[in-house]
Amino acid sequence: MAYPEKVEVLCQGEVIACHERSYGQNQDILDPTHYIPLLERRPALLHHGKAFREWKLPEIFERAQRRLQEKSLRGAREYIRILRLHERHTTDQIASALKQAEEIGGATPARCLGADEVEMLLAKSAERATVRRECSLTMDNELAKLRVQPVDLQRYNALMEVCV
Repeated sequence: MAYPEKVEVLCQGEVIACHERSYGQNQDILDPTHYIPLLERRPALLHHGKAFREWKLPEIFERAQRRLQEKSLRGAREYIRILRLHERHTTDQIASALKQAEEIGGATPARCLGADEVEMLLAKSAERATVRRECSLTMDNELAKLRVQPVDLQRYNALMEVCV
């Protein structure tokens, strides 16, 4: 669907992509999060793909990438797994989890935490954000005032006699 300020891509009635509309000529408006799944097959796109070259991430992402690559030959792929967390989390949430992971892991690349640990930290953060309130009559005055009339079973019996 096209609007004056945006273009939405729908699949079976659900919006699967939304882009700012461009009225200029020869302009590319790219959302890097749409291309992250391709990185697993073509990791070089991270450094050479147009969408990623212009993507400004918080500095913690660059530190995490550098430490993961120092730790292992598979560091780039581990970093791509962290980027894939954008499918379910915001950049700020991931950055916060990366900072926590950095604090836990310490300064040495060998102790650098990977995508699984970052995902666990994100899950714990989401769990803490969910406020659990136990139902208690003393907590909710309106609920405590509620009175339910007992059911008159004689009315049911009378109805059954009519139906027989």
